[in-house]
Amino acid sequence: MVTAIYGGVYWDGTPAFVEKEASEQVLNEQLATTKPNEDSKEFPEEIGQLVFLRHLKISCVNYHVELESIPASICKLPYLETIHVEGSIAECLPNEIWMMRQLRHLQVNGVDGGIKLPRPPSKGDHTLSKLQVLSGVEVDVETAILFRKSLFPNLRKLYILKHPHYADCDDDKSIQASTEMLASLESLQCLEILKFGRFYFGQLSDSFPSSSKLTRITFDSCNFLDLNRLMESLGKLANLRILKIKSCGMLSSHLYFRAGDFPQVEVLKMIDIYPLGWWELETHALPNLQHLVIDGCGYLRNLPDELWSLANLRMVEVLGNTPEYLKKKLNMTKQSKRRTDTIANSS
Repeated sequence: MVTAIYGGVYWDGTPAFVEKEASEQVLNEQLATTKPNEDSKEFPEEIGQLVFLRHLKISCVNYHVELESIPASICKLPYLETIHVEGSIAECLPNEIWMMRQLRHLQVNGVDGGIKLPRPPSKGDHTLSKLQVLSGVEVDVETAILFRKSLFPNLRKLYILKHPHYADCDDDKSIQASTEMLASLESLQCLEILKFGRFYFGQLSDSFPSSSKLTRITFDSCNFLDLNRLMESLGKLANLRILKIKSCGMLSSHLYFRAGDFPQVEVLKMIDIYPLGWWELETHALPNLQHLVIDGCGYLRNLPDELWSLANLRMVEVLGNTPEYLKKKLNMTKQSKRRTDTIANSS
């Protein structure tokens, strides 16, 4: 069913017939729909008639349902700036996507998959200079190379997923794709927010460029052959403010942060990291940390003593199945710090 909203259209993933009004200025406000057929995955091509459309949201009732494709006619709408799909798309995006010079946001939130970018035509300028958000892109080696070609010069937010063809987490192609993506960051000069999903990081020969403007990095459902080497690279990023590691696996059980690493990080979240057992923090690492979350790290045996000397630390949360004695230690440390602060304030 299609629903009109101001300046755009919301479609819930069921078939719809769009009735074109006599005046095209009101196409975004007056739409007619048919009864939904939940078995269909076809996109209503009539939306391609809405020449003044700026925002399009496609919401599948079941996130596991895939749309077959997005028709090329959508890419020819001259004012369309936002495409947001809650679901996944089985086929590659149409080649006409490279014609959308006005596109600012392309986002897919799917459980099983995302979107696949086509190869740009060999001739002509196909730079998407206005694109700022690209989320839910399935990346293989060929797709990763596209990011090196300066096709997205103003991209600020990027969420990439391991291509589903890489079924094995230790697949050489998956490692090659992650290495290629790290190398491409040099070309994404405006990138501020980066999220990796289901990637495998091997013995990294490349690293995050120190000139990067990244302020927020998330690793979700990734595997690391050498997480400490990656942390050493991330620790040199001068602008990084938020680091989140969620549902990830590491070969070693020891996590090590060096002195001077992560100079601007304010929020650190470590959630369901396996088999993290020991965390070591050198003096002067994470000097600006304000908020720490440790959740579901059931094998963790310690909280670094150096945490309590961090002057800016305001909140520490130890949650989930993280061992109870660490939660008790945290409570005792908080009580001791309150007593110390009370004495200091009264003197």
